[in-house]
Amino acid sequence: MASAAARVSHDTGIDANDKRIRVDARKWLLSKALPKIYGDRLDLNATIAQTHEQSLDVLDRIVQIKKDGTLDADESADIGRQIKTLSNNSKPQG
Repeated sequence: MASAAARVSHDTGIDANDKRIRVDARKWLLSKALPKIYGDRLDLNATIAQTHEQSLDVLDRIVQIKKDGTLDADESADIGRQIKTLSNNSKPQG
């Protein structure tokens, strides 16, 4: 079937759109009949950019602020940004 798709793609007597449809149909059939060879490849590798040190740094800052009892708006916003960055970085990428 793969060789038939190649023959169709090189046939000059067939309209270009007709070729595309015929080849796509054969590719789809091959992907269902032989998925290990002709199926879609899925990338299941995920990378996580967050390190434990980053998380611990933010937690240490929060603990220190609770002990001191001081938290201004700028520091609160900064911690919020760091937490948001850490949570975005901990999602699998790919």
